[in-house]
Amino acid sequence: MARLPPLRGQQGTPDQLFHPLATEHLATAVNRYVATACYSSLPRAGTGGPKALIACAPEEFHDLGARLLSDLLECDGWDVDFYGSSMPLRDLLEAIAQQKPTLVGLSAALVMHLGSTKRTIDTIRAELGDETPAIAVGGNAFRADPDLARGRRRPVRRRRGGGG
Repeated sequence: MARLPPLRGQQGTPDQLFHPLATEHLATAVNRYVATACYSSLPRAGTGGPKALIACAPEEFHDLGARLLSDLLECDGWDVDFYGSSMPLRDLLEAIAQQKPTLVGLSAALVMHLGSTKRTIDTIRAELGDETPAIAVGGNAFRADPDLARGRRRPVRRRRGGGG
């Protein structure tokens, strides 16, 4: 693994020798590689299962978890469309209307995207009404408060700038 120089002022302890963002990107790349290498050996169910659309919330660029979910659903026989990171809401609504999925999965890795995830869900429900498919959410943003993923709590709005 390539080492990045310590940031100015650091003493160079082992956990400080790697830039956090570079480490995250490297870890993501390794995980993608391993998942791709394992993908062909996973057992597969038949085709023709339920339809799923999986995407990340608008402005969410961390899509590894959503990708892995898509792959596992496919192995289970689902017909999956994976839309990747930062799916624009209007495009997602159009895809839902055209594809008529059984399930829409939304991923948010960062807590700052919980609000856009909620707005996305609220808009889907408002636009589609009784035709709204099941909606599942997941991702690291929900780990601190699993009740958010269950719809039992609303994301906290944080003020920008000074003051609390």
